[in-house]
Amino acid sequence: MRMEPILFHQVIKTEGWGGLYSGLKPSLFGTAASQGIYYYFYQVFKNRAEAIAASRKAKGHGDGTVGMFSWLVVAAMAGSLNVLLTNPIWVLVTRTLDAVTKMIRYEGVLGFYKGMGTKIVQSVFAASVLFMVKEELVKAYMVLADKSKKVLLNLSK
Repeated sequence: MRMEPILFHQVIKTEGWGGLYSGLKPSLFGTAASQGIYYYFYQVFKNRAEAIAASRKAKGHGDGTVGMFSWLVVAAMAGSLNVLLTNPIWVLVTRTLDAVTKMIRYEGVLGFYKGMGTKIVQSVFAASVLFMVKEELVKAYMVLADKSKKVLLNLSK
């Protein structure tokens, strides 16, 4: 016998349909904060990586583009800061007020960071690979677009 349907009906019976969405507001807050922080730091680190690549090109080193490993590092740094700054929010979202009070009393502020090591590995790895691939695809698209533009210009001559 599966427990999910029983729990589903129990929540509806005791709390009504609204009970199914009881954690929505804190989850939306956590998601918004997490995404905002991640993309902010990703853009900051991306701008810095591009400036370094351009500077290296000006000095005669490299072609002025950011490499795959650098994109991986940029995404990993943004992901790490995101987890560091938002882990307390996710701990609060998953614990009740009573549990939070007990946690602060018995575990202190460090209790908000329980499980952060695992979350860093999980989130940072996934985001790093995703954004490295994204940046490489954008770079490949830009190269292809530039080449097709040159071909079209040559054909119109």
